[in-house]
Amino acid sequence: MLRRLAAAVLTLAALVNLCGCWNYRGLDQLSIVVGLAVDYDKESRLYRVSYEVVDLSGTNKEAAIQSKIITSSGETLFEAGRNAKKKEADRLFLGSAQVLILSLDLVRERGVLDVIEWFLRDAECRESMCVAISQEKTAEEILISSENMSGMMSAILREIIMEDNEVTSSAPHVELFQIYNDLNTPVHCVAIPALRRVKANDSDVTELNGSAILHHDKYMGMLPPELGKYLLILQNEFKSGLITVAMPDKPEDLATLEVFDQKAKIDFKRDGDQLAFDIKTMTIAAVMENKSYVNLMERDQVAYLEDVAERHIEEKIRELVYRSQHEYKTDIVKFGEIIYKRDKKYWDEIGERWDEIFPTVQVNVTSTVEIQNVGFIK
Repeated sequence: MLRRLAAAVLTLAALVNLCGCWNYRGLDQLSIVVGLAVDYDKESRLYRVSYEVVDLSGTNKEAAIQSKIITSSGETLFEAGRNAKKKEADRLFLGSAQVLILSLDLVRERGVLDVIEWFLRDAECRESMCVAISQEKTAEEILISSENMSGMMSAILREIIMEDNEVTSSAPHVELFQIYNDLNTPVHCVAIPALRRVKANDSDVTELNGSAILHHDKYMGMLPPELGKYLLILQNEFKSGLITVAMPDKPEDLATLEVFDQKAKIDFKRDGDQLAFDIKTMTIAAVMENKSYVNLMERDQVAYLEDVAERHIEEKIRELVYRSQHEYKTDIVKFGEIIYKRDKKYWDEIGERWDEIFPTVQVNVTSTVEIQNVGFIK
């Protein structure tokens, strides 16, 4: 009985010491980071990291929460993070970071895996953080708010990236873990959205401008936004957007379709050493603008517009595949993964030579467009 009582007392005493958070820090002891930008100086071989930190000084209920930029440098990202403490009284907290911007120079010189791996290794960072490439001279320029913009720039950038696929579908949305996974798949490639600054009403605004293509962690080129939507279509990631087509006899006459549903199916077949891929897409859309003056009250005219749209989609997909094979030399459509998933034995035979085989594969494209709503003029 005494032994049981003694054991219970010791257990309760241990529980008292084990309760609570072992590394607890109050908000007044932390600088909350909401976004980061990473640049690389080739001459000094130093990383320059810019942190957008929530500025709670002077904040009131009516005003938007403001932020400030803290920069630090180091031979490694971890060292740069520790060096930031020299400029900030509180320790940087990365658990709320929403976006990571990488400079194009960094991507060209070092790739992205070293940076991505460190953020995934860090215990605080979210693996779902959005990643983008800066087309400006530095990544920090994208992270700095315009003079007429209030609030946190990182939150704005995240919304720009996340909502693109709901409106224009011009670039893929990729997160930290996806980049690491994609660069370690059989085809070793990824498309990362790119951001740039443009002038609008005498001020600078940030916009998406295509995607940076990486293969084996090497920068291969920039995919323009007008082809980005067709990459999303082939990956079945296209959620919403517009397709504008020109009439064959009058290129200045345009019609704009809003896509409601989009599906793509890719199959492959082989004849000896020759590989061929068959791409079939199905698009359901509505006519939102008709500058072609096609009489949409006539069924044969609607069918004509559907045919024009089908030829347009097929042409753009062929252009995307051609540029992938001969300009980027990168399987961004990920035909190789289709072989890997459906015929692992065959992939084991050709996988090591896929970079040589990919430019030689034949691709056949067939698109079907169904216009379900032609609209009415009030």
